Amino acid sequence: MDFYLGTNAYDIQISNVGNSGSYSKYNIGGFFEHQMTNHLGAKSYLLYTNTDNGDYIFYSNPDFNFKNTESKTLQLHLLMKYDVSKEYNKGFYVMGGLRTTSLLDVTSDEFTNLDDEFFKKTNYGVLLEPV
Repeated sequence: MDFYLGTNAYDIQISNVGNSGSYSKYNIGGFFEHQMTNHLGAKSYLLYTNTDNGDYIFYSNPDFNFKNTESKTLQLHLLMKYDVSKEYNKGFYVMGGLRTTSLLDVTSDEFTNLDDEFFKKTNYGVLLEPV
């Protein structure tokens, strides 16, 4: 069994909006990996994330600012892993696939129901990770 500990930090840019940056308070989850051949495998992640999104400042409407915004999400990653070495999971590999993030809750000191009014409930994306 492997155990990983870490954090995410990022800065979200939205047109006409300033943001103080974001960091994850904690991520809890697990992953499953299945080797199919010497070079190919499938991997999936399920993550629960609590993120401090900081303050959103709307330059076009200063009355509509979010203070101390926090979000909780559930992420599912469905990935294929290609290992370039002759032995699986040893050395350089490329992993990619689909990713979905579902917004469970958003809170702010200034506004309520942000998840219904401002944020998308579900986001889909593609993930590519060379390691």
